[in-house]
Amino acid sequence: MKRALSILTLAALAGCSSSDEPVTQAGLVEALQDADLGITEVIEEDPNDSSMVPGEYQHHVTIVLEEVAPKGGQFFICNDPAECSEVKGYFDGLASLAGPHRYASESGHVVAQLNRDVSQDTADQVVAVLEEM
Repeated sequence: MKRALSILTLAALAGCSSSDEPVTQAGLVEALQDADLGITEVIEEDPNDSSMVPGEYQHHVTIVLEEVAPKGGQFFICNDPAECSEVKGYFDGLASLAGPHRYASESGHVVAQLNRDVSQDTADQVVAVLEEM
């Protein structure tokens, strides 16, 4: 009986992962700053003011990156991956304007759109951050 309980406990713990935890705005900003991307400014946008971007998202964060200042990128955090899929689809549909750096986290809860002039190295660092979200 004790062994069965231990196996059930381990199975339950194995089912829990960091992707089960909700993505927070503070957590995203901290992860981006820890990645040493050269962020010079973080702007917490009002999601209700982002009416041009379709979809339901709870947070919209803009960052300024030293290498392309005063530009950088923007991040959208969604409770439901389907909502972020709509945001990502919007930017994919505007690829010629949005540029090549459009990414979604593996969990589907975060979408990033970076300025087209951001280096691939910086973009790869952002992708690494998103893989943890």
